Amino acid sequence: LGMITQWQAMFYEGDYQAETYTGNPDFVKLAEAYGIKGLRATTQDELEGVIREANAHDGPVVIDFVIEKVDDVYPMIPAGQSVEELIEDPN
Repeated sequence: LGMITQWQAMFYEGDYQAETYTGNPDFVKLAEAYGIKGLRATTQDELEGVIREANAHDGPVVIDFVIEKVDDVYPMIPAGQSVEELIEDPN
């Protein structure tokens, strides 16, 4: 979700450190390696069908929901602050 990048952009003037993203494993193949059904949704249009397929399966299922790397996480509480200083989505 890019939480480190989000913090560095908001509180450290874009001084990006220790946020190199090298990618994820193939969670579908990882699930299948353990004998578990693996599914992936890469678009919003695929969500309903993938969830329906997972619910219809008789056994465990791993679903890889692929999202944009740049999605920020809200609400957030800045370091050292209380819940009163909570930051909601600025958009």
